[in-house]
Amino acid sequence: MFADALQLAEEKQQMVSVKIQDGRIVIGLPQISRQENRVKILEQSGIVSFPFDEIVHVMRLINFSF
Repeated sequence: MFADALQLAEEKQQMVSVKIQDGRIVIGLPQISRQENRVKILEQSGIVSFPFDEIVHVMRLINFSF
């Protein structure tokens, strides 16, 4: 369900905000590993990895330049 948004963000090098079932919100650059059915998020403090089925909400953070 959220894999498409995460894949698009990865291709376009866009940051994402991901809410996980435990209520935590992770913000960073996604790196998708399809074999493991997991996503890695590169945030400022390091890499966080979790399965797709723990994701509650994904928001792509898009920079607009004028």
